[in-house]
Amino acid sequence: MVYNNGVTVKSPSYWVRRSEWIEKQVRKEVDQVNKQLIEGYNLILKDIQNDISEFIAINDLASMSKMVTIKDYLIQMDWLFNKLDEAKKSGINNPLIIQRINELNATFRMTRLQVLERQIQGRLTLYGIETEQKMTEALKDVYLSAYDKKQFVLQRGIGYGYQYNEPNWKAIEKTILYPWAEDGLMFSDRIWDYVDQESKNFIKAVRRVIASDIIAQGKNPKTVARDIVGFGKPSLSASRLKFNATRLLYTEASHILAEAEADVAKEWGIKEYVYLATLDERTSAICQSLDGKKFEYKNRQPGINYPPMHPMCRSTVYDVVPNALYTKRASRGADGKTIHEIPAHVTYKQWQEFQRTGKKTWEEGGYLVDSIMKKHDFLKADSQKREFKSIVESWDYKVKTFYDKLASNFANNDYYKKGTGAYYPSEKVIRMDMDDLSWEYYAKTRRIGNWHVKFHEEFHQLDHILAKTDFSLDGSGIRQRRLTDPSSLVGKKISEAIEKDIVNAINNAIDKANKFRPWNFKQKHIESIEKVSFDVFDDFVDWLETEFDTDEKRAFIDIFTDAISLHTEGRLTLREKGFWGHRKKYNMEKGKAGATSEAWATFGALKLQNLPDIYELNKKLMPNTFKVFEEIFEQVVDYAQDNDLKY
Repeated sequence: MVYNNGVTVKSPSYWVRRSEWIEKQVRKEVDQVNKQLIEGYNLILKDIQNDISEFIAINDLASMSKMVTIKDYLIQMDWLFNKLDEAKKSGINNPLIIQRINELNATFRMTRLQVLERQIQGRLTLYGIETEQKMTEALKDVYLSAYDKKQFVLQRGIGYGYQYNEPNWKAIEKTILYPWAEDGLMFSDRIWDYVDQESKNFIKAVRRVIASDIIAQGKNPKTVARDIVGFGKPSLSASRLKFNATRLLYTEASHILAEAEADVAKEWGIKEYVYLATLDERTSAICQSLDGKKFEYKNRQPGINYPPMHPMCRSTVYDVVPNALYTKRASRGADGKTIHEIPAHVTYKQWQEFQRTGKKTWEEGGYLVDSIMKKHDFLKADSQKREFKSIVESWDYKVKTFYDKLASNFANNDYYKKGTGAYYPSEKVIRMDMDDLSWEYYAKTRRIGNWHVKFHEEFHQLDHILAKTDFSLDGSGIRQRRLTDPSSLVGKKISEAIEKDIVNAINNAIDKANKFRPWNFKQKHIESIEKVSFDVFDDFVDWLETEFDTDEKRAFIDIFTDAISLHTEGRLTLREKGFWGHRKKYNMEKGKAGATSEAWATFGALKLQNLPDIYELNKKLMPNTFKVFEEIFEQVVDYAQDNDLKY
């Protein structure tokens, strides 16, 4: 739907993709924090391992129960207590943590074994303090990042917005510290529960080692220590505490992200949301049952109808944006904020720059065309350069941005190699001949550059590049050599669409032929391409020859005839019948994987060449395939707005 002011009302699928983008971007930031927490914990474990190793090496079993003065015994550990004192003075206002530090610093007599236990408690207390501080800071960043990105998504999607100040830190802190879970615990409570439990686990492990007389058996103290902390034969303490910290971080981050999104929705007056689960083999039953259901924000309850539903929950929501929001444009908002136009092609970085400085860098128009042309200095003829520039200028801003980033990979390609026309994935290069105008000649485009093959091979290159980026992680969790590989979720979707279009086309040909057959000789419709008789194939070829009876028309539909030959693994090869496509041997070797890859590449060639009549003809011929390709292309173009397209 388009209103009189020219603003397009976005479909639910648009908001779904943008919500998934927010979740993915914030999760990347959380991944970095989690990596730091794990690194910090591994250092603590190494220190504990050294403490235990030294303790075993310098003591014998008989001295374990002897009394010592902690400060006399732990002169070498003064730095630990200094560290704890520093933590106490750094502004920690949690009385329980201060009490822990005071107890650890107390001077009294204890057994040597108790001294070691106190050392372990001290190490883990430091870890708990650092974890709580890092996690608090990380959750603040998650809120700000999610709030920022949600504002960007709404402003760009609706078409207008304003500059705003960062949310109030006290309000954020209130959100972070609020005990939202059913058990009423804050995330800091959980950290200390984990720390206390693992302290007990370590101490039990140490006592068990001594009780079983492992030392008397002559084992290396370092080996014993490694086994206790879990670096050798795991006591599981190491992996358990790391898992608990990771689970807590991701769960709390999911909660804060969801709350930030709810706060932005409230600010915009959005009343409803739709639950959006990440659907794969790891999706919980509760999230699967809620996927696609609509709720009101005022009734949202984490764990009931709003994320997170459970620890490590990956679900999110997308807004039900009322149509009225698209028309609420004015020179000044009700709160006095100046309203600005935010075009759909604005990138996140450009929008951030606008928020910081008020500068609308997206209005600096033609620099993308100049950038693309600069990356095409290899074009030899001025006439080809002019023709190519006119094609580039016909694209919208987002496609120009996408292609400019893709063109960064073209430096090593050879565009004037005679007798070639292929992408070589092992070398990551294209070799083709810009002066070979075979397709242009038959299609009568009157163009002087071999753009059909150029864009075709570049989409093969893009296919390879995307498989090496986060874009290809579509839920399967497995990276393929190509995005379009039928074993991937994306490739499977393309293959199914091609199959459906081929079956429909063949059945259409059967219907045409049956009009001229007596009732007892009529052919039945096929259900798949696995069983196509010679008679049916002849009907199909007759239909093609009738509908596309000139060299020009047959050049137009090369995406279709090539896909048929490949998808049927050479059984329905059409090259020998006078149509465009690969040879039978190639079709047999590449099969359905070749069909998805080649069809995607030719789709790209048709999409970028600015030949609307040919494009619409093929879209009518392959409606299911083109629908899938257009969805993928839109997602790729969106992805390129905020990400590089590099191997």
